[in-house]
Amino acid sequence: MNDFLSQLQKVGSWLWSQKEKMVLVALVGVLCYRVYVVVFPPAPKEETKKVAAQVKAPEFPTPPVWPPERQPAADASGLVRRNPFTIYGVQADENTSQTQEEQTIPVTLTAIKPWNDGTLRAMLSVSGKRVRPFKEGEAFEAYTLERIDADAQTVDVYSQEFDKVFTLQVQGGG
Repeated sequence: MNDFLSQLQKVGSWLWSQKEKMVLVALVGVLCYRVYVVVFPPAPKEETKKVAAQVKAPEFPTPPVWPPERQPAADASGLVRRNPFTIYGVQADENTSQTQEEQTIPVTLTAIKPWNDGTLRAMLSVSGKRVRPFKEGEAFEAYTLERIDADAQTVDVYSQEFDKVFTLQVQGGG
């Protein structure tokens, strides 16, 4: 009895260790059978031939009727709004009541001065705070100093709030 159980245990452990190979052999066998069926199809039975002869050709339904084409809308510009999910959280309808002439920024240009490194600096005051020098391309608060024109005594400041460039002239004696 003990000998039979040990033999059974050996066979069980061998089957367990060879399970992947047995599954592979079974899959290859199924694949070979399907290839055989495709290459050598079985002959149709007589019953199938009789049923196929009795089946009528299918009747096709009438072609579908498509709806008439729609006319495009006249103007959809009223549906377009600014993105409300910007970093500054500007509301979409905040600036709609203001015209282009009414839009101003609280930045004043007091002077344009040459700097030690040979570049120009614009002396700007934001919201009445103290005057600070800014160089071209420098960002401050919600603005960026785009260009300094020393000959015309003007600067171009880009406003992220209005998404446009404002030109400022020197205020007071420079």
